Amino acid sequence: MTEIQATITHDGVDYSAELGRIVQVSLGPETRGILSSYIMIDFIGSGQGFGGYDLRHGDACARWVNGVLHAMNVDDWAELRGKPVWVLRRNGPRGLIEGIKGLDGPVFLRKEMESEQP
Repeated sequence: MTEIQATITHDGVDYSAELGRIVQVSLGPETRGILSSYIMIDFIGSGQGFGGYDLRHGDACARWVNGVLHAMNVDDWAELRGKPVWVLRRNGPRGLIEGIKGLDGPVFLRKEMESEQP
């Protein structure tokens, strides 16, 4: 299997995109009791997580869940596992994940969450 990479432009910004597959999703309390969520993404020979936000403040939980569902073009969190996903980065492969995009969904960027993190 070969890595699939592309460039995706969103709002005038070019992102390096790598195609991966969502292998695990979580939404619940971490070990310290903080409500959080992750999406674990598998690439050829490696994996990386996206998320980890404290979802207890403001409308963060709704923005995260709705943003991910919309980007992946699904209606239920359980439908995410197994879906192919474009992972968007600005600083090369294996850098910080800036956002995600389903094959037929819009872009959802990390910065849409960070504006309300305490």
